[in-house]
Amino acid sequence: MGPLAGVGDTLWQAVVIPLLLVMFVGLAKEGNVAAPVIYVVLFYLLYYGFGYWLLNLGYNKGSEAILDLMESGIINKVITAAGILGCAVMGGLVRNYVTLNCAVTFQQSADSVFSLQTSLFDAILPGLLPLLLTLGCYKLLKKGMAAYWVVLIVVVVGAAGGILGIF
Repeated sequence: MGPLAGVGDTLWQAVVIPLLLVMFVGLAKEGNVAAPVIYVVLFYLLYYGFGYWLLNLGYNKGSEAILDLMESGIINKVITAAGILGCAVMGGLVRNYVTLNCAVTFQQSADSVFSLQTSLFDAILPGLLPLLLTLGCYKLLKKGMAAYWVVLIVVVVGAAGGILGIF
C-alpha cells in the first residue's frame, strides 16, 4: 500500500459512484431500461481505465507520482469539477423531487382569481418555492443546526401550513 492508497478509494466511493448513481437512478425510475446498462458500462470503464492508469503511474514513478500530482494540482481540479457537477445534479434533483406549492388565492373580481403559485411564484421562476426551501435547509445546516431539528422544522411548518391552507 502506498501513501495515496486511501485517497483513490475515498474519491471513488464518495464522488464517482454517487455521481453516476444520481445521474442514472432518475432515468431508471422513469422506466428507461438503458440507464442501468449505461451505469454499469460507465462504472467499469472508469474503474478499469483509472485503475490501469494509476497502477502504471504508481509502479513506474513511485513516490515521484505523488509529488507530481500534488504540484500539478490535478487532484484539486478533480475535486472542484466533481463539486460543480454535484451541485448541478443536486439542482436537477431539487427541481424534480422537492415539491412545495402555495394554495393561497385571492378573488380579484367575480370571474378572476389571483393565485400566488401560478400568477406570482411560477411567473418569477418555476420551482422557486422548492429552491427557497432547499436553500433555507442548507443555510440552517451550515449554521450548525442538527439535521433532526431541520427536519422537525420542515415537518412542523409543513403541517401548520397544510392545516391553515397555505400549502
